[in-house]
Amino acid sequence: TLDNGLNRFDPTTETFLHYQSNDSIPASLSDNAINALYKDSEDMLWVGTARALDRYDASSNRFTHFKPEADTEADNSVFSVSSIFEDSTQRLWVGSNRGLFRFNRDTHIFTKLNLDDSDSNNPDGYPVTTILEDSKQNLWVGTFDGGLKSISFKDGFVTDYRYDPNEITSLGNNLILCLYEDTREVLWVGTHGGGLSRFNPDTSTFTNFTENDGLPNNVIYGILEDETGNLWLSTNFGISRFDP
Repeated sequence: TLDNGLNRFDPTTETFLHYQSNDSIPASLSDNAINALYKDSEDMLWVGTARALDRYDASSNRFTHFKPEADTEADNSVFSVSSIFEDSTQRLWVGSNRGLFRFNRDTHIFTKLNLDDSDSNNPDGYPVTTILEDSKQNLWVGTFDGGLKSISFKDGFVTDYRYDPNEITSLGNNLILCLYEDTREVLWVGTHGGGLSRFNPDTSTFTNFTENDGLPNNVIYGILEDETGNLWLSTNFGISRFDP
């Protein structure tokens, strides 16, 4: 939830079990603002809160909190996790207000990835909102107002994609809310204000779909594909079905 912790639903009893942060209980949630949930290949539940990366141990019903070391006390006070993703090689990636990190589950060490942000107004990088690995083993990273990044697992090269008001085939908006690769291996990008963007890998350009093309709204929170190939989009004005 936004500020009331985590809820677990038991379908057998049709009841909820509530988990909340309590400063007097170290093994409780690190914060009541929940931004992300992810279950990894080892069936471990990871929780992204406004203060840390939490790991939930179902056997002991306890949460363990992790956050990277910081250069300053101010940095160390805020580590808001907005996205969690495990790639095909079982590496755990964490998107946060402080950028993109790779988390080693054995050593509990965070390694920050340099996304080569060249914006002089934001030298520390942009907050990461969403992470996806595509079928070609590229890691795609959506940011808050910093556009879209692609990281090649082969050579570690980072490619930067941004919105350009003078270029119709650029990314729809620099604020990315969601990423999705469909069964045809097409990458779709949901933006805040720029509608839906389809990536064209042959030309490294985008085709954008907005309210002018029939979308109810240019804010796309989520994308899912059904068995017939339609995309279902969640927006500020309900759910939309899109035939690509």
